[in-house]
Amino acid sequence: MARLKRSASNKELRGGYTTGACAAAAARAAVRCLLSQQPVSEIEIQLPNREFVSFAIASLSGSSHVTAGVIKDAGDDPDCTHGLEIQCTASLSGQPGIQIRGGSGVATVTLEGLELAVGEPAINPVPRQNIIDMAMLEWQPSAAAQQGSLGLELTISVPGGEQAAKQTINQRLGLIGGISILGTRGTVKPFSTSAFAASVRQAIQLAKTHQAAHVILTTGSRSEQAAMQQFPDLASLAFIQAGDFIGVGLRAAKRYRVKKVTIVAMIGKMAKLVSGRMMTHVSGHAIDFESLSELAKQSGLKLALSEQIAKANTARQMLELIRDEYPQQFLKLPFFLRMCQQAQQHAQQYTAQQLRIELMLIDFDGRPLGHTEPFKKFKVVKESRPMDRMQQMTARGHEIENDSFAIIDREIAQIHGGHSFSDSQWPVVRRAIHTTGDFEFAQLFKFSADAIVSGVNALKQGCPIVSDVSMISSGISEQRLSVYQNQMYCFISDKGVITSAKQHGDTRAVWAMRKARDLGLLDGAIIAIGNAPTALFEVLDLVEKGEIKPALVIGIPVGFVKAAESKQALIEQDQVPYIASVGRKGGSPIVVSAVHALLYQSV
Repeated sequence: MARLKRSASNKELRGGYTTGACAAAAARAAVRCLLSQQPVSEIEIQLPNREFVSFAIASLSGSSHVTAGVIKDAGDDPDCTHGLEIQCTASLSGQPGIQIRGGSGVATVTLEGLELAVGEPAINPVPRQNIIDMAMLEWQPSAAAQQGSLGLELTISVPGGEQAAKQTINQRLGLIGGISILGTRGTVKPFSTSAFAASVRQAIQLAKTHQAAHVILTTGSRSEQAAMQQFPDLASLAFIQAGDFIGVGLRAAKRYRVKKVTIVAMIGKMAKLVSGRMMTHVSGHAIDFESLSELAKQSGLKLALSEQIAKANTARQMLELIRDEYPQQFLKLPFFLRMCQQAQQHAQQYTAQQLRIELMLIDFDGRPLGHTEPFKKFKVVKESRPMDRMQQMTARGHEIENDSFAIIDREIAQIHGGHSFSDSQWPVVRRAIHTTGDFEFAQLFKFSADAIVSGVNALKQGCPIVSDVSMISSGISEQRLSVYQNQMYCFISDKGVITSAKQHGDTRAVWAMRKARDLGLLDGAIIAIGNAPTALFEVLDLVEKGEIKPALVIGIPVGFVKAAESKQALIEQDQVPYIASVGRKGGSPIVVSAVHALLYQSV
């Protein structure tokens, strides 16, 4: 194993952006230039994590086939893609919609076992969607898009990508011809050898300084979320994303005399830890499937399955083979326990037996598959991945919330004479009461017959949620939105909206809804209005004109001027599903609680 160079300074480390984010920025710039035939020097995009970021355009050329380039800046994470130019070539197509191609320097998938189909370019699902979303912001309002018969073709290329890929094990994974376009958040944390080693050491030193006797080393955001569910009583600073540098974390824990370390990892990283590889970066050693096959035999897995494991292309494929063979016993197989125990032995040898180390293997849904002996009493997370990702509070927090719901149910029956809502409507009303402490909402809420079904189905299809004020956007849980990749949009502070509102003497809320219409965001969307009656009246006007067809309108603005009238107008129309309240009461917190109730029902 290569030794790591220590960082020369303990200054704060600079983050960067993923290849996926750069590709999305290049795509939006290329489409804008293609449609306007005007140069673009800088472009703003929304990342998958919902941050807005501006990128400088490093190159721009062409007219009917416009190529824009963005330089990959990885911050203090100078991996093999740092400094490469991520390019997108945009051109009109006779096929409606947006088609994404892989160009020079982008790998092609040639083996099964990955998230992408064989023959597809190695552009992972999240960045692929981000590229489409950013291109769509330029394409949707264009005259070309209105014709209906035309579409866009976007080709992502990376000059030098094929050479850079030699520093990875892409070829072993069947990713041939270049690098992969990656990034589930759009940003990267500092993961360079020296820089990231410094960040891990600093995090463990900080945890120890704050009297943390137990630290959790995780390999990424999903494993950290699962770990937080398993250890709800630990402070947040005890959870440290060690990434591929578990070894650095273990040695730092030893150095700072941490009493106990728990490593929580998914199958890919655990498969390397089993072989004694405490540094698990993809550009390092490949997984030893022959050894895992032998371990599978020793653990009692079927011989034919063990032989299949030896020939697996990826750890994910191995896990799927096992799941298919043992669907009922999947969470209790001795093989996974043996993996954890073997990794534990290597980790303890790595630290000269001077640390108490525990290992937990989780699946891609965050459920424990295997764990070393001290994990006997740990809870098993529910099987549904979406529900896992809806889970945010500690066990105690959920206990309090459930107790509150029980009190509301009891008092509504015993004191307020019960309610007339359906089983799917009542959770929305109950959350509003829970949010406000006001039982009068049990008399105020109104639903169209298809409101809940329409809202839930739209969420499952990844619909956008457009709000009238930023308070709603801020209040809705990012974690819960991420289940179906729903995006929040609010244009109340958009410069163009403000300018138009001033010029025409209207409210910003009206022009914010018009901007959302112009961007094509309102068709099939959930429109969430908790503050501005003018926004609700505008939405109803657009519906009446046939300009938009939202999946659901949640109209609960609060106030004394036209609030009650706007909600009554929503209730009296029959063209779109709605959730509303009568009278003056309402507000953004009620709308947020309604959206959360729908998100919970969606799983």
